[in-house]
Amino acid sequence: MLTSKKALFFNTSSHVNAVCYQFQDPDDTDGTRGYISGSGVGGYENKYGFTAEANVTLPAFDIDYDSVLRDFRISSIFGMYTASTEAPNTLTWPAYDGCNFQVYVVKEQKHSKNAFFMLSSSFVPQTIPTNMPTGSGIYIPGTTEGPFPVLTSSVYFDLFDNTDWNISVRLKPSKYPYAEVLSGSDVFDNYDLIFQGLNTKLGTIENSFILSASINKATAQDFLSGSKRIYAGANRKDFIGDVRFKTDIRLQNVKYWGKYLDDDSLKQHIYDIDNAGISGSFSNISPLDPNNNGYDILNRNLLALDWNFSDVTASDGSGNFFTQDMSSGSAQERRAFGWVGGLSSYKHPGKGHGFKTNSTSVSKEFNVNTFKFIEPEAPIPSDAVNILTSDDRAYGFTEIVPNFHYSLEKSLQAAVSDEMLNFFAGVIDFNNVIGEPVNRYRTRYKKMEKLRETFFRKVTKTTQVEDYIKYYQWFDDSLSEIIGQLMPASGRFSEDVFNVVESHVLERNK
Repeated sequence: MLTSKKALFFNTSSHVNAVCYQFQDPDDTDGTRGYISGSGVGGYENKYGFTAEANVTLPAFDIDYDSVLRDFRISSIFGMYTASTEAPNTLTWPAYDGCNFQVYVVKEQKHSKNAFFMLSSSFVPQTIPTNMPTGSGIYIPGTTEGPFPVLTSSVYFDLFDNTDWNISVRLKPSKYPYAEVLSGSDVFDNYDLIFQGLNTKLGTIENSFILSASINKATAQDFLSGSKRIYAGANRKDFIGDVRFKTDIRLQNVKYWGKYLDDDSLKQHIYDIDNAGISGSFSNISPLDPNNNGYDILNRNLLALDWNFSDVTASDGSGNFFTQDMSSGSAQERRAFGWVGGLSSYKHPGKGHGFKTNSTSVSKEFNVNTFKFIEPEAPIPSDAVNILTSDDRAYGFTEIVPNFHYSLEKSLQAAVSDEMLNFFAGVIDFNNVIGEPVNRYRTRYKKMEKLRETFFRKVTKTTQVEDYIKYYQWFDDSLSEIIGQLMPASGRFSEDVFNVVESHVLERNK
């Protein structure tokens, strides 16, 4: 379906030097953090790895009529650097940075639309390696002081043509998911680094790449257990200093997970760019991990950061703004989830810097083709099943022109259900929540209750619910009249808006 999606807009001459980076909300110092914390010597994250991903659009341009001065070959997408826990609001990069990586898209030449993706991991400028896909004389962040090597995709023709990509960086133990959990699984020397890109067009994967490298165990664990600060957009020294690499992308969202995600989950995120689901979201992260004793920690709880920029409206007089972290986080979760509480139970807002002052163009809405996970209780005709007899198969059957009666309905819970379905990485996961054999004998759906609790924990004020309910009072007869004027004169149409009373998708009657 074609939907309207808000994106952070860097593809303008006013924003090519702009960046959005993690920073603590000064109005909520107890519930927010400006960095993603690590367990340090505890190393609780070592078994699970991590995933950082971003959905981006590489915009089309015509150099003869372009208003953006594209005199740069390297365009920054997103990345991270080590954050200081002693001085959390200090943005200075450390002398040695063991928790950094950067993702770029590199044009073949200036103003070219042909380009390739690149993962790097250092802030020391180096000469481009000889094994790069194209060109020489370009310099990139080197790898002499970073934990990861340089990885590059092949060159894609017309990459800058409004193509939509999910770009991810993942790290996992070579014996994942059994590392340091099952007997003997603690004996391994390396971690697997995976750099992946997925491009969709009309619901199919049109282009993709996946690159991997082996990372020393000590280096990888130092990365996982350290504190990190994520950024997206231009790469600037110490986040807000000198511009090192500009950007000209459209950014839909950025996510950080405290575990390795499988390919199917990432595909769901590019099919439906609003989706923040994960395969087995309702399952325990590792029942055999002794560090989790006494805690019921689900895969869903490892989403630490989710920027979708839906709340960004304008910049202030300094060209700054804040965007909220849409992952759940609360003091209750910090107590209930042990070490995971420190990782994901704080909100991690982002701060925009370097944008045009007092501008509403920092974000814009664009039409995007995306799959929509429809509510299971609302099938559409194309999903219907036709049960044919032997005669029907042999001779066919006569179809008549359908005669429809149209009505307009509004449901208070339908919009809530749409948000809830973003918890799931596909219909299989939802089917398991309600369709597991054990639910035949239970009086209630326990996993559904847990997901429902997690979802509504995002609602921090009763007034938010009241405002949402009042919103529906504005749908009145005038809306019916507007839609009625668009209906064919010969069509049958109910001249009223009907209120539908129904449960949301996570409330199922036994």
